Amino acid sequence: MAAGANKRLRDALYACEELAPFTVGKSLSNYQRENGLRRIVERLLEVIGEAINQALRIEPELVESIPDALVIVGMRNRIAHGYDDLKDEVIWNAATEDSPALAINLRALLSDRGGL
Repeated sequence: MAAGANKRLRDALYACEELAPFTVGKSLSNYQRENGLRRIVERLLEVIGEAINQALRIEPELVESIPDALVIVGMRNRIAHGYDDLKDEVIWNAATEDSPALAINLRALLSDRGGL
């Protein structure tokens, strides 16, 4: 089971890492003005949330090792299903503050699990 969950955790980590270069040097107003940036950010946050969701389905106890795991999954669902009512500030904060912190956590978790 760990191998399947590790793959999903790696997918989330890689999406966090892929997101970082798109947000460096950018601001909330860039996100609000640049349609392409908005689509990239939202898509990668969806991937992160779905990967965490799949990892939790494989190993539900991972919820204890990933801070705000259920919030991350909830954000994915909101982006996918409530796309017309997103709060720009919440999305941008997730991309610029929460995602880098999650990447650190996932890297450590995968290292401890021998999954890197």
